Amino acid sequence: DMLTKIIVSYYKHVNEKKLFPSMDTFYEFLEGYEIEKRQADRFDKVGLILALERYTTIKNGEYGYLLNAKENIDIINDSLIAFDLESVFKNEETIFPIVIAIVLNLINRKISLRKGIPKQVIIDEGFDFLEDEKMGLQIASLNRTIRKKEGGILLAAQNCKFIDSCPKKIKESILLNADTKILLDHSTVQESFKDLQSILSITDDEIEMLKSLQNWEFYVKLGKKSGVFRNDVSPVADA
Repeated sequence: DMLTKIIVSYYKHVNEKKLFPSMDTFYEFLEGYEIEKRQADRFDKVGLILALERYTTIKNGEYGYLLNAKENIDIINDSLIAFDLESVFKNEETIFPIVIAIVLNLINRKISLRKGIPKQVIIDEGFDFLEDEKMGLQIASLNRTIRKKEGGILLAAQNCKFIDSCPKKIKESILLNADTKILLDHSTVQESFKDLQSILSITDDEIEMLKSLQNWEFYVKLGKKSGVFRNDVSPVADA
C-alpha cells in the first residue's frame, strides 16, 4: 500500500530530523516525496495533497487546528474523558473519520495500558456512530472483547429502536453482549412496549413490572432475572 509506505517514510523523516509530527510537516514531506514511476499511475499524490490542505495551517485550512499540536497531551490515565461528537456527525465527509479514529485509538490504548483497573465505555445517544458500518464494527468487536480486560460498554438511549437500524453484525454484537438492561418509567410512551419485547426480549410479566414503576423506581434485567429497584437518598442529598 503506497500510503502506508509514505507514512512510514514520514515517521523515519521526523525521527531523523527530531521534528514533532504534525499535519503541516506531513504535508510538506508529501509535497517533496517522489512516487515510483510504476506506482504513479495508481496513486493520486496531487489529489491527496489537495485533500489535506484543509487540515494544515500552512494553507490556512479550516481544520488546521486539529492535527497540528506542538506537544503530546497524555490523557490515558485521566479518570473521565468525554467526547462531544454532535458537531462531528454534521461534518461526516470531512472530520468524522479522523476524529472517530482518534477516539477509537484512545479507547484501545486505555484498555491495553490500564490493566487491572475497571473501565467503562459509555455511548450516549451515539446512533450515528453505531450505524456507520466501519465504526460500528469497531464497537461491535470491542463489545465482544472488553469484558476480558476489566471493562464494559454502556449504551444510553431514549428508546431501543435504534438497534434495529444498525447493521446485522453490530446489532447481534450489542444484543448478545448486553446482559444488563436498565429501563426507566415508560408510562408516557407505552406504545414502545412492543419494541422492548421484540428487541430486548422483555416478557409480558416484565412489561407489567415496568408499568408498576413509581417515583424513584427503575427496572433492571440481569440475564434472565429481573426486578424493580428504588433509589432512596437522604434529605440532604435530595436537596
